[in-house]
Amino acid sequence: MTEKKALKPFKVEPGLIVFIFITLAILLGRSLMILPPAPQFMRWLGLALSGLGLGLGLLALREFKRMRAFPNPKDTSVKIVSSGIYSRTRNPVNLGFLLILIGLPLTSGNYWGALLIPMFLVAMNDLVIKPEEKYLEQKFKEQFTNYKTRVRRWL
Repeated sequence: MTEKKALKPFKVEPGLIVFIFITLAILLGRSLMILPPAPQFMRWLGLALSGLGLGLGLLALREFKRMRAFPNPKDTSVKIVSSGIYSRTRNPVNLGFLLILIGLPLTSGNYWGALLIPMFLVAMNDLVIKPEEKYLEQKFKEQFTNYKTRVRRWL
């Protein structure tokens, strides 16, 4: 198997999973009105959570840039980035996606993003994170194993 063949360690693009779940949350909020709309302060909280999620993604990109290890899902990983935000969570972008999933629907008064969290976590863990971790363990061996023992997957 060539290096190029093993490039994409995850089964589904993380952004696609997030898009599907946000779309599902919005559609459920519009079609299943079983919950009352969120009050205004919750809508502001949703905006704050979405902003925090975006901020986590930007911090992750900044750290990759600082370490000259630009993330590209179509290319192989060149090094383990374990500084900055990556010293607190191994998946700051995915954590940011989670906050956006909660926050974006909430800004329109919709709780479904929060209610979909368990399914989102299962999908991200099984389709993205576990395959990516397996790939990183094979490629970086002890370096990734040590990082994995020091830093938690989500928080």
